[in-house]
Amino acid sequence: MTQRLSRNDLPSLSPNDEHELCEVLRRSLSSVTGEQKSAEKTLLEIEKRNGYLSLLMQIIVNTNVDMDVRYLSSICFKNTVDKYWRPNMDFSISQEEKEYLKQGLLNILLTNTDVVLFNSQFVTQLALATSKISRIDYPSRWTNLISSIGNCIVASTNENIRNRCLVVLKHFVKEQAVRTNLDEGKKAFKQFSSDITPFICQLWFYYANKIYQSGSNIDDLEYKNCLICTRIIWRVAVMGLSAIDKNTTLMEFLTSLLDFISKFYSVRQNMLLSQNTNLELFHKITTLISSFIKVPLRIQAKHSIGFRKHLLSYSMLFSQIMFECDPKAPTTDYKILFRVLTFLKQITDCQHYDESGSPEAKEAFDIIHHQFYTDQVLQNFISCLITKYLTNSPTDLEKWDEDPEEFVKEQELDWSDTTKAASEYFYLAIMGTFENRIAKFVIQFTEKVLNETYGSLEQDKLLLRDSCYSAIGWASYNLYNDIQFSQWYIHMLRKELLPTESFAMDKRYNIIRRKCMWLLGRWVEKFDNLVRKDILSTLVTILINSEDLVMKLTSLITLKIVLSEDTELRAEDFAEFLQPFMSALVQLLDKVEQEDTKLSLLSLICTVVEKMENNILPYCETLVKILPVFWNSVGDSTLVKTQVIAALSKIVKLLEHNSVILYDFLLPLIQYSTDIDQDEHLYFIEEGLDLWHITMQYAPEPTQGLLSLFPNIVKIFDHTLEYVMPNLRLIESYVLLGKSQFLSAYGPQLGSIFLNVLCNTKPKAMYLCSTVIETIFTEFPVEASINFARPVKKMIEIFLNNEEKSDVLTGFLCVFSRLVFFSKNVLYEIFDAILKEGTLREIYMNDHHNGNNNNNNNTSTTTTTTTTTPNAMSVGGVGSSSGQSGAGISAGIGGGHMLLATTKPPPQTQHELLLRFIDAWTDLSDSIVSPFHRKYSTLALLSFYPSTDSEILQRFSTILAISIQVLYDIDEQNELAKRLTGEDEQLSSSTLSPQSPPGTIVTKNEYDRKRQSARNDSLLHMDFYSYLGSKLSEMAQTLGVTEFNAFLQQKVDAVLLAKLHEFEKKSRQHSQH
Repeated sequence: MTQRLSRNDLPSLSPNDEHELCEVLRRSLSSVTGEQKSAEKTLLEIEKRNGYLSLLMQIIVNTNVDMDVRYLSSICFKNTVDKYWRPNMDFSISQEEKEYLKQGLLNILLTNTDVVLFNSQFVTQLALATSKISRIDYPSRWTNLISSIGNCIVASTNENIRNRCLVVLKHFVKEQAVRTNLDEGKKAFKQFSSDITPFICQLWFYYANKIYQSGSNIDDLEYKNCLICTRIIWRVAVMGLSAIDKNTTLMEFLTSLLDFISKFYSVRQNMLLSQNTNLELFHKITTLISSFIKVPLRIQAKHSIGFRKHLLSYSMLFSQIMFECDPKAPTTDYKILFRVLTFLKQITDCQHYDESGSPEAKEAFDIIHHQFYTDQVLQNFISCLITKYLTNSPTDLEKWDEDPEEFVKEQELDWSDTTKAASEYFYLAIMGTFENRIAKFVIQFTEKVLNETYGSLEQDKLLLRDSCYSAIGWASYNLYNDIQFSQWYIHMLRKELLPTESFAMDKRYNIIRRKCMWLLGRWVEKFDNLVRKDILSTLVTILINSEDLVMKLTSLITLKIVLSEDTELRAEDFAEFLQPFMSALVQLLDKVEQEDTKLSLLSLICTVVEKMENNILPYCETLVKILPVFWNSVGDSTLVKTQVIAALSKIVKLLEHNSVILYDFLLPLIQYSTDIDQDEHLYFIEEGLDLWHITMQYAPEPTQGLLSLFPNIVKIFDHTLEYVMPNLRLIESYVLLGKSQFLSAYGPQLGSIFLNVLCNTKPKAMYLCSTVIETIFTEFPVEASINFARPVKKMIEIFLNNEEKSDVLTGFLCVFSRLVFFSKNVLYEIFDAILKEGTLREIYMNDHHNGNNNNNNNTSTTTTTTTTTPNAMSVGGVGSSSGQSGAGISAGIGGGHMLLATTKPPPQTQHELLLRFIDAWTDLSDSIVSPFHRKYSTLALLSFYPSTDSEILQRFSTILAISIQVLYDIDEQNELAKRLTGEDEQLSSSTLSPQSPPGTIVTKNEYDRKRQSARNDSLLHMDFYSYLGSKLSEMAQTLGVTEFNAFLQQKVDAVLLAKLHEFEKKSRQHSQH
C-alpha cells in the first residue's frame, strides 16, 4: 500500500509568519496576472503545511488587516478544510490542529463582535467551513457543536450573533441532510431533527410574531432570522422526520404557520388597496409569505398522508389566494402564485390519497375529493384558470412582434418554472383526476365563451378566446369522448384557420389562428379520413401564404406532429403537398436566425423524409439544395452543424441507394468532419464517422469520391485509436464495396492499421479487426494470405501465446481456417518468421499434447478432468451447436485418462510449431459458437491430412471427433447458409441481375453485398461430409486400408466410429433418393 503524504514532512508555519502570508494573499488579489499567478502557486504549496489554517484564522480575526485580505482568508480557510479535513487524504490536517480550529471557529461564531465578521459574506464562508467540518466530525468528534450554537441563540442578547449562529445552523442542516444515504448519518440526522424541532419552531414563532406586531418597522435581522428558521424547519421536517402526524410540535407549528400566512397575506392585500408606497416593507411581507408557503408545499410532497389533518385548511387558504390574485398584474408575486398552484396540483393528483388504501389514505381521499373539491369548487377553478391563468399576457404579444422565433420557442417549450406552466399542470391535474365530474362543464363553459367573443378584435376578448382553445387542447385526452372532432373541425376550426370574414382576416386575429394550429397537434389521434387531407392542405396553405413568421413556424411544428404521430396517415396523403412544402421550407431558411429554430426545421426535414419514403424521391433535388443552405446558414455554430450531420445520416438511411444524389454535398462534408487536421474535428468526428459508414452501407458502387475519402481513416489511425470501432466497420464496408480496386490502392495501409489494432487495443476491437480480416480473406483468399501476412503473423503469436480471451482467439480461428485451407505455404512462411524472431513463450499444455494416448479436447489448465459415458456423449452431441456438445464428443476419445498439465518450451522447428498450432486449435474448437465457423475450422484442420507424420496422425482422432460434431450441426449450417446468402427469401426480378450469372444479386447496399459474398464463398457451400469422406479415403490410400482401419480401431472410440458409420449410411440413402 502506498504511504500517504504527510504535513509532518514539510516545515510548519508559526504565528510569526502571519505578515508574510498576508502579503501572499494580497498579491493573489493583484490585477497583474503574473503576480497573481505566482501568489496562487505559493498558496497551493503552503496550504499543505501545518499551521496554515491556524494562520488563516488568525488573519480572519485581525482587525488591522485589510478587509479584502481577511475575506480571502475566510475563503481559503473554507476551501482548505474541504480539501484536507478527511483523515485519509494526503496532507490531512493533524488532529491537534483540528481541535484548535474547531474551538477557534466556535469562539468566532459565538463571541466575536467585530462588525466585519457580521458581514453576510464572512458569515457565509465561516458557516460553510463549519458545516463541512461537521459532515465529517459530527456527532462523534464534535459533540458540543449544536449545543453550543443552541445555547448561544437562547442566551445571546446580540441579534447579529444570533443571526450568525442561525446561518451556521442552516448550512449545518443542509450538509447533514445530504448524509442521509448513509445509515450512521441518517440515524444521527433523524435524532438531531427530533431534538431541534421544538426549539426551532419556538424560535420561528418568536420572530414571526414580533415581525407581525412591529407593523411597518420590521427589523432587518429579525426578518432574516425568521426566513432562516423557516428554511431550517422545512428541511428538518422533509429530510429528518419520519411521521409528522405524530410530532405534536410540528403539527402545532403548521397550525400557527397557516395563521401567519393568512395574516401577512391580509397585510399585503391591504397595502395594495391603500396604495402604500413603502416598497421595502411590501417586498419583505411578500418574501415572508412566499417563504412560508414553501413549508407546506415541501412537507405535503414528502409526507402526503401525515399532512392530511391540514389538507383542508391550507387548500382553502391557497385557493382563496389563487382566486383573488391577478397573475398578469405587476404587483403579483410570481413565487407566491407558483407555489400556491403547485401545492393545489400536488394535492389534486396525489397517488397516496386512495379510497381503497389505508384508513389514513381513505381519510385524505375523502378530504380532497368530497370535502374540498365539490362540483361548484371544481367549476370555479376551471373558470378561473381559463379566464385568468391560461391566457397569454399583452407582454407575450409584444414579443410576437419583437422576436417571433423566441415567442414560438417559449410557447412550445415546457417552461415548468413559470406561473403559466404551473397553471397548465394544475388544470391537467383537475382534468385527469375529475374527468367524469368536470368534462361536460369544460365543454359548456368554453363553448359559451367562444360564442361571446366571436367577431371581436378587442385584445382582452382575443386572449380569452385563445385561452379557451388552450383549455380544449390541453385536455384533449380527457375530452376525446365528449367532442366529435371531425364535425368540430369542419364547422369551426377550419373557419378560424382559413377565415372568409373580414374581422378574422385581421392581423390581430393571428393569435387565434396560431392557437388553432397548436390545438390540431393536440388532437392528432382523432384525425380521420374525413378531415385528414383537408387539415394537411390547410396547414400547408398557411405555411405558403402567411407573411407572419410565427404563423409559418407554428404550421411547420404542427405538420411535424401530424406526420410523426398520426398512425393512419399514408405517404400518399401528403404527397401532393410536398412540392409547395419543400419550396416554402427553402424560403423560410433565409428568414430564421436562432439555432433552436434551425434545429427544429432540420428535424422536420428528417420527419418528412422518413414518412414519405419513396414519395420523396422526386423532390430529392430540393433536398440537395436545402442541406447546403442549412450548413452555410449556421455560421460557427458547432451544435447545429453536428445536428445537420446527424440528420444527414437519417436522410441517407431513408434514401438508401438513391442517396447518390446528395454526394456533391455529402462527400465534402464527410471529408471535412472526419479530417483530424481540421480544428473543429473534435465536434464533428463521431457524427461524421457515423454518416460516412451509413453512406458506405447504401452506396451502390465504389465511386472515386468515396475511395478518395479513405486517407482520412489512415490519418485517424496514425493519430489516435479512440475511434477504432467505427473505423474498422468503415474498412469492412470499403472491402465489400471496393473489393480489388480498394485493396490495390490501400492494401499496405490496411496491413499497418490491422497490426496497430492487434498490438494496441482491447479485446473487443481485436475481435472486430479479425472479422474484417476474415472478410478480406473471404473475398480474396489467396491474395489476402500474401498481402496481410504481417497482421496474421501477429494473430498467430497472440494465439499461440494464449494472450487473449477465448472469444478473441476463436475470431482468429476464422482467419486461420481460410489461410490454412487456401494457402498453407504462406502459413509455413509465417512459421519460419516466428521461429526466426523467437516471439513465442513456453506454455502449459495437457499431457495428450506430449504424445500420450489421451486425446481429450480440453482447454482448461487444471490438472484433472472427468469423462462422460458414451450414451451421455451421444445425446449431448446430436444437433447441438453449443460448446458442451463438442466437449462431450472429444471426451470420448482415449478412454478418459487423467490430464496432467506440463510446461512445454517454445518450439524450435517448423514441425514443432505446427504441432503446437494444431493442438491450440483443437483445444479451442469447442469455444466456436457459430456452426458455419465451426465447419470452416474443421475443414481447415482436415486439410492437414493425409499425412504419414506419426505425431500429426496422433491428432487425427481428435479432429475426427470434432468432425462428427460438425456433422450433427449440418442441418443448422444449411439453414444458416440460406439466410446468409438470401436463398431463403423470395427474390424478385429486380433483386437478381439479368446480365450476370444465375443467382447474382444486384448489390444496392451492404446487405446485398454480404449476401453476394456469402454466395461466392466456396467454404460455405462445400459439402462437409463429402470432404470428410475424401480425406478418410486419402488416409486409407496413404496408410493402406488395413493399417488405417487398425489405426481407427486403436485411436477412436467405438461409439464415435458407430456414429461415423451411421452418417455414412444416411448419406448413402440420401444419395439414392
